Amino acid sequence: MPNNKLYKNLPNKLNQLLAFFNSTSDSIIICNNDFTISYVNPVFERLTGYKAKNVLGKSYKMIDADTKYETSNKPLWVALNKGKTYQLTSHNKKQNGEYYWIENNIMPVTDENERGNITHLIFIGKNITEQTKTLNTLTKSERALEEAGKIAKLGYYILDIKQDFWTSSTELNNIFGIKKDGKKNLDTWVQLIHPDDKESMLNYFTNEVLTKKKKFDIEYKIINQKTRQVKWVHGLGNLTFDENGNPVKMFGTIQDITERKHIEQALIESEEKFRSIFHSQKSGIILVIDENGKILEWNKGAEIAFGYSEKEMQKKTLTDLMPKRYREKHQQGLEHAFKSRALSNLGNTFELFGLRKNEEEFPIELTLGSWESNGKLFFSAIIFDISKRKETEKRLFHADTIIQEIGSIILLSDCNGQLIFCSPSIKNLTGYTSKEVKGNKWWEVSFVNKEESDFAKKRLIDYSKNKNKINTCLEGKQKHMSAIWPPLAWSLIAT
Repeated sequence: MPNNKLYKNLPNKLNQLLAFFNSTSDSIIICNNDFTISYVNPVFERLTGYKAKNVLGKSYKMIDADTKYETSNKPLWVALNKGKTYQLTSHNKKQNGEYYWIENNIMPVTDENERGNITHLIFIGKNITEQTKTLNTLTKSERALEEAGKIAKLGYYILDIKQDFWTSSTELNNIFGIKKDGKKNLDTWVQLIHPDDKESMLNYFTNEVLTKKKKFDIEYKIINQKTRQVKWVHGLGNLTFDENGNPVKMFGTIQDITERKHIEQALIESEEKFRSIFHSQKSGIILVIDENGKILEWNKGAEIAFGYSEKEMQKKTLTDLMPKRYREKHQQGLEHAFKSRALSNLGNTFELFGLRKNEEEFPIELTLGSWESNGKLFFSAIIFDISKRKETEKRLFHADTIIQEIGSIILLSDCNGQLIFCSPSIKNLTGYTSKEVKGNKWWEVSFVNKEESDFAKKRLIDYSKNKNKINTCLEGKQKHMSAIWPPLAWSLIAT
């Protein structure tokens, strides 16, 4: 049953959704149209430290004082008045003063007489604090960012506004369906955008970002140039300025959010379409369990990960999918949930191990939910196979350790010879920093003798044609000292 302490003065059509809101793994806040809080769910209480009794009847600004929600925020209200969901990322404060990042999808609720007046706003929030910290850390390492991008479908770009060209990561090339060495300027980016969004996106970039110097933060549709598939992406970008305050560059990320958009649309349109997506998902494994622990729903992702067909799972319980060392504790948790009619770890995410049909263990990420229907208690388990992510983390750590400790200079260039990476040891051996070296042709960098530049360029061209490993010695010099002769070896890296 819904917890009456969590809400007050809600219309009937919202009261009917409280059981779902109380069981979801996202933070839910419902406000009146003047942003007075009318409802919060248990996840909100755990996330912020505020109890419902402390915030009901109070202004939403006590949680998020920085964001402008008044009618002056035109993009927000234009979207809400059209009945659309508006996404907003906020840096909010917990009751104990600690800050956290949350991604809110704000949905309007209109009056029941269908006049179209907005009476309430639903804030569906996902805690992205850890993801934000992780992203900030990964941006310090270009290699790590590329690997993480493959997992999160996240690519990055650097736009040179003055020169009108941009460079992109491998994952972003995959999202756009473009070639690595293809032409990349403002016009080619506009051509990638779906016709429905092309005009509005060009106006947004020109007026809001370049003219008003705002952060680039928007969701829009593109057409993958290789598959011609329509994709939804979320673009972020921060500007850098010259001494006169004019924008000169923008660094940012673009994430493929097509799956999330499909799920959102399905939830809005109908339960039937939602169930269709439920059974077609291969990445997220979704299970529905009854009070006896028996699995009622089993989607395609679950079949792929665990090896059991939907028919086979009709005779099994969630406990059968766990290694023996977890089963006793899991069974105790279920029994406690039946008695208390609630999960003690509702909405929390855990990393543990699952058990395949062939008895092989594999790492998973598990989030539990629960709800009641017709007096019966049900549970949901959303599971992700994180085997690839764990392997990537291991490889990244190993590679980073080697690069940090190696005494030789490691340079990574594109096929044109432009340096895109250099190891930390470069400063110790040459006196030049990574920043001074990157972006140059490697045979033109300061520690290579200029008289031998043509020779080095010729050798590289010969190497790229014949694919033969080359070992040679070029005369060079340190930044503040005498000449050095670094032995150079080229190896081809296919990407």
